[in-house]
Amino acid sequence: ADQRSEQLVVRSLSSAQIQDKCASLQSLFDQIWQKTALKTVKFNVQTYISLRSNFPNNVFLKSYTLQNTMVGFSTAFLNGNTLDAHYVGFDPSLNKKYAIYPRMLNDYVRLGCDLDVSEINFGRTASEIKSTLGAQPEDLTCYVKHAQPLINTFFSPFIHQLDLPEYKQHDPFKKSIL
Repeated sequence: ADQRSEQLVVRSLSSAQIQDKCASLQSLFDQIWQKTALKTVKFNVQTYISLRSNFPNNVFLKSYTLQNTMVGFSTAFLNGNTLDAHYVGFDPSLNKKYAIYPRMLNDYVRLGCDLDVSEINFGRTASEIKSTLGAQPEDLTCYVKHAQPLINTFFSPFIHQLDLPEYKQHDPFKKSIL
């Protein structure tokens, strides 16, 4: 991934730079959001302006640029001794050729090492590719509640039947035989 993404220029953005690039960031996020099977509330990337401004040592936003055009961004939060990967956005048509998303995952690992965290939380999406870095799945509980109680009653049986898609769990670490 690092070799295929060598042409990408990666920069950390300040809150002022986020504001300047907000339309591009939102467009890149929207391209990924549109492809997700289970959509939550659409995120407004302007939120990162105040987050980065108020928590400059705990909020990270990196841009990925190819020939002076932003083709991706990644965000993360330092939460105690854990690095929480947050939203990303990238141009899917360029992802395979330039390994944009895999590079972002590698950069999360590098950032976690630089910050000397004990854990990196990669989130719940794209589990198979994350497992190539050694990510392990964890059981999580998700609470869903609609403002209208009648809707909750109607959808409750369906929500309990949701199954996450199966994926191949990779283990990149060699096992030593003792």
